[in-house]
Amino acid sequence: MTNEVSERRSFRRAAPKVSVVTVCLNDLKGLRRTVESVERQLEYYPSVEHVIVDGNSSDGTLEFLQSYSYRHSVSWSSEPDSGIFDAMNKGAARATGDILVFMNSADTFTSDDDLSFVAQQWQGGEWEWGYGSIRYKNADGVVIRGESQMPFNARKLELGFQFVPHQSMYVSAQLFKEVGGYSSDFGHAGDQEFAIRANLHSSPASWVRYISDFEIGGVHEDTTYLKREFLYRRMRAANNRFVAGSSTIDFMVTSLIATLWTMRSIITRVAVPGRH
Repeated sequence: MTNEVSERRSFRRAAPKVSVVTVCLNDLKGLRRTVESVERQLEYYPSVEHVIVDGNSSDGTLEFLQSYSYRHSVSWSSEPDSGIFDAMNKGAARATGDILVFMNSADTFTSDDDLSFVAQQWQGGEWEWGYGSIRYKNADGVVIRGESQMPFNARKLELGFQFVPHQSMYVSAQLFKEVGGYSSDFGHAGDQEFAIRANLHSSPASWVRYISDFEIGGVHEDTTYLKREFLYRRMRAANNRFVAGSSTIDFMVTSLIATLWTMRSIITRVAVPGRH
């Protein structure tokens, strides 16, 4: 065994401080669930701070933030922002941890030792960002389905065939700064565009483990397949990731994918009456 291999195998980073960033707007019930979920992590991993960014809510959120007896390190603000990704960037700028994870109001951890698990992966690995699986719940807390977007494939991500759930994504604070944070230029797909940029710096670690729960019915936007595919085309263009390195070929592929998805949707609606 060479010295280089020996050093690599014995490499172990220090235990990280984890910054959980939570963005909320008029969702006091959801915020309470997220705060309580973060607090349950402390039994297994205490090196946690919680950065809460409220968008000037009018539902009692401010009073809750002022009066709640926190069991962990918390910093919060309540002021207008320019949208969800602007708020997430504000939270990241205030964070002091080694690792960032964005768990917005109503998002929760799947298990109480999820942060302990990620910290162990950090200490024993060399990754700068990574992600795990995610579960989807309804408003009653019932699990509807789970998603494991693995193995990671950069081209599938860039084409929109794969996604990285930001609730299950952990990124080093240093890489977040180097990548430049979230962009507000791509609607609610800004988290996927961030993942595309992050991958241009380094490949992610991936863990086949549910580490976040997302309540269906949160922030989303209605769109058509055509709009969606051309949004991903804009994301590829912004990062010089055209298919085959050609804008023309990329345009043709984008149009084809949008057409196929649209045809599939129409056939499904015809074959299954009442399905939308």
